[in-house]
Amino acid sequence: MRLAATITMMVILVLFAMRRGSGPERCVAAILSASLLFSLIRVMLRGPDDFTGLDPILVTIDFAVFAGVLWVALRANRVWPLVIAAMQLIVLLAHGYTLLKIGANQVYWAMMAFPQYIQMVALGIGIFCHLLRRARVGRYRDWRVD
Repeated sequence: MRLAATITMMVILVLFAMRRGSGPERCVAAILSASLLFSLIRVMLRGPDDFTGLDPILVTIDFAVFAGVLWVALRANRVWPLVIAAMQLIVLLAHGYTLLKIGANQVYWAMMAFPQYIQMVALGIGIFCHLLRRARVGRYRDWRVD
């Protein structure tokens, strides 16, 4: 049930970002949807995760997502991508806690699962704020000028 809701929400956000968003919204939607897709492929190939040990494939996916959203956050003419990058940093910290054997299974699962939902909410709010800003000030730059 949770997986179906997550996939449905991601599809809606991607369609919303592609139709109404600009560059940063589209980039983050693509990064998050690619992360979900690769995670689903990993589960199909290796089976469900029991959150008892560190999975190097999952760490690689999560680090790539962090690098991608951090790149967008540092270059976009928006503030909301910083929230998504911060949530992804929590996910990376969860891997670190597991590596050090600090976190219990439930803590590891929570640190991996909950930021995903906050990221999707932040993306939706970001697209909505982009639409409000565009209506208020007209077209504006998507990316910061270096």
